[in-house]
Amino acid sequence: MISAIATPSQPLVLFLDDLQWADSSSLDLIEAVVTDSEIKCILFAGTYRSNEVNNAFPLTRFMSDIAEKHISVIKIELENIGREAVNDLISDAICKATLDSKMLADIVYRKTSGNVLFLTQLLQSLYAEDLLWFSLDTESWEWDYQGIETKTIPKNVINLLTERIVRLPVLTQHALNLLSCIGCACAESTLILFMNEIGQNNTEKSNDISERENNILLALEIAVAEGLVKKDGSLYVFVHDQIQSAAYSLNPEHQRGPLHLQIGNSILKNVPIDEMENVLFIAVDQLNRGILSVNREDLKETIAQLNLMAGKKAMALAAFRSSASFFEAGISLLDEYCWDKMYELSLQLYGSYADAQFCIGHFDEVGQVTAVIIKHAKTLWDGLNAYSTLIKALGSQNKSRDAIEITC
Repeated sequence: MISAIATPSQPLVLFLDDLQWADSSSLDLIEAVVTDSEIKCILFAGTYRSNEVNNAFPLTRFMSDIAEKHISVIKIELENIGREAVNDLISDAICKATLDSKMLADIVYRKTSGNVLFLTQLLQSLYAEDLLWFSLDTESWEWDYQGIETKTIPKNVINLLTERIVRLPVLTQHALNLLSCIGCACAESTLILFMNEIGQNNTEKSNDISERENNILLALEIAVAEGLVKKDGSLYVFVHDQIQSAAYSLNPEHQRGPLHLQIGNSILKNVPIDEMENVLFIAVDQLNRGILSVNREDLKETIAQLNLMAGKKAMALAAFRSSASFFEAGISLLDEYCWDKMYELSLQLYGSYADAQFCIGHFDEVGQVTAVIIKHAKTLWDGLNAYSTLIKALGSQNKSRDAIEITC
């Protein structure tokens, strides 16, 4: 399909931001596209934060694989902008000549070192605190030089953003905080499933469900107006992942697990049965992030069952790494007596996990998992799928003799 779209007369440019967060499956797809010799008229551009990537990140392996295949790569390292560029930016923003804006630009540059996100958030903070304002008398922007000079600036952009968020109405802070628990974006219909009943002690209570929903949406609209969140169709999206991090940091660390657990439970409790498939991944992810807060055995079994459901759905979508993560999370909730107390669940989780690891190509893991299944299987039939997966894994490693010995 890409070959049909990307032609010499109409080349294709594909740009992806924040590659440091990309999963292995997505990077594998990108690698397949850029290394395909049949696809010639495509330019792939990607950005990532080098200071947030180490050898454990999938992106590191991706870059190494691309280099080994001799794909032409141009690296452009972006640094903080210089003093002159800061003055140009501020001059343009406040509609003043660079000579007139230089004094403000110098202060801002000293306090932000030219970090663009830090710089733009600081300007908004100065405006919110009436240190930068538009004068109707002079019909131009003015500022309190002494006030800005003496203003204590947080050491990093996260702290500055946090300060900005806590100046918002309490309900807006609450909404941003819960949105950040989901991730960088969430659908309005999903937010309503859990925002109505979480943390109501911190917000105005109302017995009218529609009124509570309206209050939440109005609170999010304030965040949109402040430029912290944007509305993209039915999605609320943080305009920058650092803003999400700032909103999430409002949660004390010891409260994060229980909060994720509460969000997951609320989603599952309130979602209509016919819409469960649409929120299953989100709900189970939230439950998994709160696993350490689960002590009751019946709840652990329920969450393990939900991970099995989510993993199977991910497998059906060929999202093998995600499915493996769900199966692994489910297995982590089982105890040493699981094969006696929850035989069917244990058999399905371990069997599905082995299949997912085979699809990923983690053959050593396949061997370890299938060994557990074969050890605990009550009948030959129950262990048959494990044998099949193990034989395929051995065959994929050119260990045909070992595979034949298993069948004998």
